[in-house]
Amino acid sequence: NLLSNAVKFTAHGHVLVRVAPAAEAGGDGDGGLIRFSVEDTGIGIAPHRIEHLFDSFTQIDASTTRQYGGTGLGLAICRRLAELMGGRIWAESEEGAGSTFSFTVRMPAAPGTVRVFLRPEQPLLEGRRVLIVDDNAVNRDILFRLATKWSMVPVAAPSGAEALAALDAAEAPFDVLLLDMQMPEMDGLMLARRIQKRPGPLPLMLLLTSINKEAHLLRESEAAGITNVLYKPLKPAHLHRALTAAFAPPSAVGTPAPAPAAPAAPAPAALRLLVVEDNVVNRKVAQRMIERLGYSADFACNGQEALDALARHPYDVVLMDVQMPVMDGLEATRRLRALLPPERRPRVVAMTASAMDDQRAACTEAGMDDFLSKPVQLAELAAVLEASARLAPPPAEAPAEALMQRLRARVGEVMGLADDAFATELLREFVATSPALLDRLADAADAGDGEAAADAAHTLKASCRIVAADALADACAEAEVHGRTASLDALAALAPTLRSQAAAFFSEARTALEAPQPGESS
Repeated sequence: NLLSNAVKFTAHGHVLVRVAPAAEAGGDGDGGLIRFSVEDTGIGIAPHRIEHLFDSFTQIDASTTRQYGGTGLGLAICRRLAELMGGRIWAESEEGAGSTFSFTVRMPAAPGTVRVFLRPEQPLLEGRRVLIVDDNAVNRDILFRLATKWSMVPVAAPSGAEALAALDAAEAPFDVLLLDMQMPEMDGLMLARRIQKRPGPLPLMLLLTSINKEAHLLRESEAAGITNVLYKPLKPAHLHRALTAAFAPPSAVGTPAPAPAAPAAPAPAALRLLVVEDNVVNRKVAQRMIERLGYSADFACNGQEALDALARHPYDVVLMDVQMPVMDGLEATRRLRALLPPERRPRVVAMTASAMDDQRAACTEAGMDDFLSKPVQLAELAAVLEASARLAPPPAEAPAEALMQRLRARVGEVMGLADDAFATELLREFVATSPALLDRLADAADAGDGEAAADAAHTLKASCRIVAADALADACAEAEVHGRTASLDALAALAPTLRSQAAAFFSEARTALEAPQPGESS
């Protein structure tokens, strides 16, 4: 109600909400007293009218009702709610200059951990000089407070011209510039291009924008020397993550440093790792940290690329960012759990800037096995990977070797004798001919021809059974049923499963065929 009123009565300026602990003498009951303040720069209220503002059916005057509407009950209800929650409500105002409505409520302390961006120690940011450029005074104040909380040394400028003047007048160079995109006369991109042409080393530049995530903005930002584009409304955790990743020491993102004595690096080949992260800076940090721990990794930029990689190669651990374009980490985890057979499912470790309990619950519900808070710390990553290595099953046959064992057994069941050469010949023929059947199935499904799709699925299913491609055979059997019953939507929904199962089997089959067969010299 207070926010709605503030917006209603404010034609120019801003509406701002502040939340802070309230020190109030004589408070009783459990929990802490929290103060909320809604500040606006609207029409304001005359002093003599504030006294009765929270009475029922009271408004400023009749003209207010005619122009803005309302019943006059809202603030009375707000007062009663605040009192029911152990607090009170009041207003401060100057006619023509805006108002501030404040209320307190008593709330029990919630259990939880102190998130990384709220910790008092910020070794990567302490002492860093930051220039904040934004024409909005509220935005400047918020960023200034955040930088101060992180022990940075902030300077604020309300325009591009004043930012250039601050750069000229600075006694020491700035480490980072936070540039608002939407500014009059000189926007953030224009300012970045001006700074790019200045002599001397280019400071780290982050662009803050409320524009949608358009590809041309990213391209233009990169060309202007901007390291990262952050989108408003900007969460403190996101800004903290971007800054700490950019200022990670050389041992994490620059020249490789000697591996630390502890934790001891495991054998590099102990785990097959896939890192799924859309932010290029975070990928570089992850790569260096993984290398320092003695591992190597493959990388994907979103959830769909991760599923494609998992269809081609087996992995033991997937380090999965949660918030990504195209497909986020939660959806990718659900799909890999559904698509991959149990013996090929990796452990999935969530990587997220949010440490809230509901985020952890969402990760667990999606099927993730562990959790890392960003920015990821080397010791925490080492502990997760060591735990994954301990929980991994004993070394088993390579997938290709296991496939050949299944294939020889299947041929033995069908023919009543062991014939390794014939088994290999069958597999080679399947790899050569089945892609055409898959294409025929896909084309029929796209054309809405259920019978043709069912025929292709039936033929492919039979071949899959012979070469022990049982997961793909099951998917073909399902496709056949959908085709025969003209369930074309269900057939289309099954297409990703068919592609993933086929890609996984073909990868194993080609590896098996390239390996020396029994009796051949290696």
